[in-house]
Formats: sequence, C-alpha cells, structure tokens
Amino acid sequence: MAGANADDYCKLIIQLFREDKLTNELPLFKIDPSLFGLMWWNKDRIYKDGNDTMDVLHASNALPNCDYFFTEKELRSMIVKLKLDKSFGGVVESDGKKVLEALNAI
Repeated sequence: MAGANADDYCKLIIQLFREDKLTNELPLFKIDPSLFGLMWWNKDRIYKDGNDTMDVLHASNALPNCDYFFTEKELRSMIVKLKLDKSFGGVVESDGKKVLEALNAI
C-alpha cells in the first residue's frame, strides 16, 4: 500500500476481520477482545482490573508464541471455550497433575 496512512491500515484490518480472512495473524487483536468480551458477557462475574488485565496480556503473549501455557482454571476455561488453544495449536492446562504430565512428556 504505497502512500498508505494509519486510517488505511485500520480499514484494512477491519475488513479482514469482517470477511473472516484472518487466522493466526494479528493474535493480539483476536485474543484480547475475545477474552475481555467473554469476561464482560458474564454478568455474574466480578471483573478484577489488575489481575484480569494481566491474565489476558499473558494469554495474548503466550498462546501465539508458546507450545504450552499453564494458568489458572478460570482463564483456561475461557481459552478452551473460545477455542483459542486450538487456533494457536498449544496446550493450555491448569490442573497440576496434567501440567506435570505435559512437562514429563516433553
């Protein structure tokens, strides 16, 4: 895109999302809004800004870059529900025994 500006790139990214043409490109734009959206969708859940924000940021960095992501049960449940583990091809575990099994299998 010769001579493209920030607005052009924003429009391109929006169009790619609308047409469902993105797979694992721009993982931050997929993981963050998916997890935050699921957190806010649950009206019974109390959002904890400090912890929840850090959890989402950890997931956003780990899922596209790591083969294994070990986290707490609630975040793992959200990741699995959104199929983010399958999208990025990693193992996401929260159970201590399964974490040890995964580590021993390496």
